[in-house]
Amino acid sequence: MKLANILKSDESRSFFKRAFDWIVAAIIGAVVSGFFTGKYLWTIFISVLLLVCGIIYVVILSHSNSKYDILKILRSELNAGNYRHVIMIGYSLSRQLHLSGRNTLRYEIGKLVDKATTHLQLEQDIRINDDKLSIAYIKAKNLIDDLGWTSYKLQYVDIAIEKISAGIKLAKEKKYYTLAVKGYRHLVGILDEKGDFDGRNEAIESANKILYDTNYRNSFKKIEDYEHVVAEFEYAYAKTLIDDNSDKALESSEKLKIYFSTEVADDPERYVKTLDLIGDIYAHYKSPTKLKIARETYLDGISECEKTGRTERLIRTSIDYIDLLLKMYNNKNVYSTSDWEQIDSEELDIYNKAYECSKRVENKYYISRLKKSHKKYLRDRKARI
Repeated sequence: MKLANILKSDESRSFFKRAFDWIVAAIIGAVVSGFFTGKYLWTIFISVLLLVCGIIYVVILSHSNSKYDILKILRSELNAGNYRHVIMIGYSLSRQLHLSGRNTLRYEIGKLVDKATTHLQLEQDIRINDDKLSIAYIKAKNLIDDLGWTSYKLQYVDIAIEKISAGIKLAKEKKYYTLAVKGYRHLVGILDEKGDFDGRNEAIESANKILYDTNYRNSFKKIEDYEHVVAEFEYAYAKTLIDDNSDKALESSEKLKIYFSTEVADDPERYVKTLDLIGDIYAHYKSPTKLKIARETYLDGISECEKTGRTERLIRTSIDYIDLLLKMYNNKNVYSTSDWEQIDSEELDIYNKAYECSKRVENKYYISRLKKSHKKYLRDRKARI
């Protein structure tokens, strides 16, 4: 059996990784031994031999990985001129990569899809699964989601704004107004977080002009589909109200929670995000009762994330949950000592799950945030005990 085939399994990769670590340790040990014994030639020979073994291992492992590397496959298809293949694969993977928190991979695939679209006429159609989509629609959506929103997730805010704005412009030119509203929805959240309130308000106004235009509303075959688009934008708007008008934000969010949980909406992912939002709003208050509601809401959200596979949302909600506990601890009237003993165990379990998820999707930002929040919690717990 070829070694490259053996290395396909996770267990084998783990074994050879440990072997490589031992090789590096052995080289260091040989150098130190030679320094103390004076046997430099023997040390050099052993070190070179171990180093060659290590290089061979890395080359074989790299070869076994590259054969199944989706980015390498797509680059090969792009270089071969198979632009439609690149678009079909990239478009199909996009949403699942988003839901699983694979932001870096989604962004890199998005760049390849964008390059592929430049070689085709925007008016051309392409069939993906059962949908017939224009290249213009795919390009605009890719700019808004894969290159825009994903850039924001990767902390590249200015690039995100640039890409999303370009996607909105193309969507409006080609009269894909629902897609344009989605772009505005992303911009509202990003600009609000950035502190560009004029830009945020302009994006809200632009979106409302589309949403409440009679012709746009009448373009929907089912009124339920139109209401869903409005509800999605209302979610983004409600997030901007937390600091200025928590009561109004809460009222709006509770309505959205009911809507997204209905069979008509059939949107479990949006329901999970709304739970997180409601938790954020309750966490903004100082009342012990509302802080307790925030905790219970976050726990519901984490549970729903596990059911629906929303890896990234699980991580973000877990961070919000731990940060809330820090705030609750400073308010002595929230929980008793016996309550905190149960919460301590709960916090550790949630932290471990979220940390493993962060490592799996290789998100250094979330790993850092989790560690920081958990470390603060442990410090306060030690002081409490």
